[in-house]
Amino acid sequence: MKKLSVMLLVMALVFAALAPTAFAAVSEYDQVQDLVDKANAKIEKAVGAAIEEADRVTEKYLEDLDKLESKKEAGIFDSNKYEQEKARLAAKYEQKIDKIIDKLVEKTGKVAAKAINDAVKKGFVVICEEVEVEIAGRTVLIDPLRIADF
Repeated sequence: MKKLSVMLLVMALVFAALAPTAFAAVSEYDQVQDLVDKANAKIEKAVGAAIEEADRVTEKYLEDLDKLESKKEAGIFDSNKYEQEKARLAAKYEQKIDKIIDKLVEKTGKVAAKAINDAVKKGFVVICEEVEVEIAGRTVLIDPLRIADF
C-alpha cells in the first residue's frame, strides 16, 4: 500500500511539473497565431488600400485620356501634339502605379518581417506564402504569413 501511495505521489508530482510546460506551449502557440493573424490583417488592409488608390489613379488617367481625345477631335491638338501628350500621361500614370506598388511591397514586407522576428523570439517558425494580387492590371506578389513549425 505504501508503495502504491509513493508511486501515485511521484506520478502526481511529474504531471504537476509537466502540465505548466504543456499549457505554456499552447499559450505561446496561441500568442504567435494571434501575432500572425494581426500581421495578415494589416497586410490585407494595406492591399485593399493600394487597390483603391490604384483604381482612383486609373480612373483619373482614363478621364484625362478622354479629355485629350476630345481636344484632338476639336482640333486643339494636331496628331503629333496629341501623341506627345498621350505618352506624357501614360508615363505619369505608370510612375504613380509603380509608386503605389512599391509602397505596398515595402509596407507588407516590414509587417511580415516584424511578425517573423517576433515569432522566432518565441521559438516558432513563421513563413511567407506568396499570393498574387492584381493592382491596376499588374500582378503583385504579397506575402501573407503562416506558422510553419514550433
